[in-house]
Amino acid sequence: MAEKSKEEFAQMEVIPGFEEFAAPGWRLSLSYNLTIVYDELRSKS
Repeated sequence: MAEKSKEEFAQMEVIPGFEEFAAPGWRLSLSYNLTIVYDELRSKS
């Protein structure tokens, strides 16, 4: 998954292998959280 772009991550509804954590309707969507994490990790490299 390291080769995916920020846009590809933002389109994901669930992380492969973590399907049980998919929760539609959560206030903070997966795409929001992935975007924040992606930006933080990119700023540290």
